[in-house]
Amino acid sequence: MWFEQQASKNNQLSFKVGTYTDISGKAIFNTNDKRRYFLEKRWGLGGKILTAIMMNPSNAAHDQTDDTVDQLINVAKHQGCHDHRLRKKSTAMCQYGK
Repeated sequence: MWFEQQASKNNQLSFKVGTYTDISGKAIFNTNDKRRYFLEKRWGLGGKILTAIMMNPSNAAHDQTDDTVDQLINVAKHQGCHDHRLRKKSTAMCQYGK
């Protein structure tokens, strides 16, 4: 996946993988794991993907969830998706604005 490649190319990023309640997760953090830039939650293979771009994302991680991510997963499942990806908009703006 592209996000794994980005994390491995840049030593200022940390790529994490984990599972929470039978949903696999992947996340990209800064090296001290304080800021999360990308989160993926996958509960099935193939299918559609729900991508959410948020100004102030939740505190969920690769191996945990919270109310915001749970709600987005429920919406994605209702729409027939098998994957949910969360991107922090303000981070993308800062990265590309420099």
